[in-house]
Amino acid sequence: MANYIGIDNGLDGGITVLNEEGSIIHKCVMPVIKLGKGRQVDILEMDRIINAFSPCSCILEPAQKHSPGILALCSTWFSYGIITSVLTLGKTRFTLVNPQAWQKMFWVRPKMAKGQKFDTKAAALNAANKLWPSEDWTKSERASKPHDGMVDAALIAEYGRRLNL
Repeated sequence: MANYIGIDNGLDGGITVLNEEGSIIHKCVMPVIKLGKGRQVDILEMDRIINAFSPCSCILEPAQKHSPGILALCSTWFSYGIITSVLTLGKTRFTLVNPQAWQKMFWVRPKMAKGQKFDTKAAALNAANKLWPSEDWTKSERASKPHDGMVDAALIAEYGRRLNL
């Protein structure tokens, strides 16, 4: 497989493309368009990105079963449907991977005291910085904090590359 595309599903997700050697050749935030008062994944831009890096293998997380609210849950599943439809109609090979599976490859979750939560976003950024130390994870020149979606997408792609998915 020539390229590996990691996709962090969701309107604030990201897309990262790795070549066979594991170098990042493209990364971006999830392409979206305005739709009424909301947003949705830009179908045509998603298709353009996938086709630009074909042949490829795409790796993405399945839509989650839980969410802080019903609207967020519906949005996540709608985005997931768009992404999988673009991949299926384009005859692009893709693999679904649970977050726990790809995260386990890059860090060990420590035992936490009762009531404490492990910060997976910080762990992902730390792992990505070790793999690609010179990479800028901000979504634009004006942004100051790393974009979680691009970081996760890069690690998802690397997971797929290492397992030759």
